[in-house]
Amino acid sequence: MTPKEKAEELADKMLVWNDDSFNGINKAKQCALIAVEEILETKGYIDMSEDDKLYLEDIDLINYNYWQEVKTEIQKL
Repeated sequence: MTPKEKAEELADKMLVWNDDSFNGINKAKQCALIAVEEILETKGYIDMSEDDKLYLEDIDLINYNYWQEVKTEIQKL
């Protein structure tokens, strides 16, 4: 799923709890941004070898970049 598709999906899911008005859409965007911020702030590693840790850091960076792009796409909505 592209970051833009994910941004639209998150905002649509948040819109269920609001209304279709301009104000409701802005609230949905804010809710989606809060969710993405929570994801971006989540870090933590379990005890593992250095090789495994480096591999996970690479995956973490890829995930971080993806969610940063999702955040940017939400802001564009």
